[in-house]
Amino acid sequence: MHNQPERWSCLAGILRAADLAAATITDDLATLAPPNLARFDVILDASTDLSARPDQIAALVGAVAGGTGFVGLHAATVTFRESAD
Repeated sequence: MHNQPERWSCLAGILRAADLAAATITDDLATLAPPNLARFDVILDASTDLSARPDQIAALVGAVAGGTGFVGLHAATVTFRESAD
């Protein structure tokens, strides 16, 4: 998505229109903390220009290892380019 506001807006509109129990849309990597991630069944990552800290990566990996789903769109793995996990 290359951090283009009109594309984020489009994706946010699609997700908000979906029949979801709850949706949180953010580009704040502080959300990648165990207490926050425990609230979600699935995490969708569409970021391409963010750099997660090791503790944030560990929290995400822990959530996925514990059963939380993960969907990466486009070049989502770039967020974690400094991680072997």
